[in-house]
Amino acid sequence: MTVVATTTSYAGRTVDIELMQSVQTLESPQRMELSFSAQATRIVTGAQKLIQRYALLFLSTIGTVRFDMAQGTSLIASVISGAVQTTGGVNIAFADANQRVLQQLVEEDQQEDLFGELPDDETLVNAVLISTDIDYAQATLFMRILLTTAAGDNIVFVLPVTATR
Repeated sequence: MTVVATTTSYAGRTVDIELMQSVQTLESPQRMELSFSAQATRIVTGAQKLIQRYALLFLSTIGTVRFDMAQGTSLIASVISGAVQTTGGVNIAFADANQRVLQQLVEEDQQEDLFGELPDDETLVNAVLISTDIDYAQATLFMRILLTTAAGDNIVFVLPVTATR
């Protein structure tokens, strides 16, 4: 049996502050919050940075991102208002939110003077909803999403969404 070790050099890359620091262990599923840690701030780059950028835009409500009020989607507002109640409703809400996020990421990626040139593993080509799980008793929605990067990486992650009752 041959073991091949691979590494990726992140030297010279831009980084983001990790906003999903509530994830301490890689167990599934678990509640995730966008928050800073009281401990030392962590940074992300590569695929994790791309997931964070996508999730942040996807879960932000239009009009709440102070530096750009046009960013975000109407997904959370739809979930909280009760407009999304079925798998079909989730599919429609996802399609709308996903299209907005893809467009926003393309616009950001073209601003090299602000964000620099992104490597292929941080450039999103496509995002597809793989599956959903609605728990009516807990008022939660889990969406399994497949991200495809310009480097050809396929990344599956789960976005939890909670509606207040």
